[in-house]
Amino acid sequence: ASDVYKRQSPPSSMTQLPNTASTGITSAGLPTVGHGYGELLLKAWATGDRTQAARYATPDAVLALFNHTPVKGLVNFECGDQNPMLCGWIGSGDTQVILAFEPKRLAEGATQAVVAASVKPA
Repeated sequence: ASDVYKRQSPPSSMTQLPNTASTGITSAGLPTVGHGYGELLLKAWATGDRTQAARYATPDAVLALFNHTPVKGLVNFECGDQNPMLCGWIGSGDTQVILAFEPKRLAEGATQAVVAASVKPA
């Protein structure tokens, strides 16, 4: 018999699942880091998807965002360690968007980790 047809095990790097702690993504698919979690909410806002936004933020935070026209070109400029944790983005016209996260919910990758939002024109 030829060795060409022997079944070989794939390399171990192909058989191991990624460590979710190192990727910052939970098994539910939600980030455990502020800027990544916030990006999902901001994308939902930009596309007018209130249902998806409600997955990431409390009703009050969703309302606070959707009371404003989405800001174009948002770039994350800061995430801090406060309680609640705050992350900020700046976009066109120097408009700032600040999201407040409940740290425990964020660390768990739970839904509605964003508990407050504000949009501040320059």
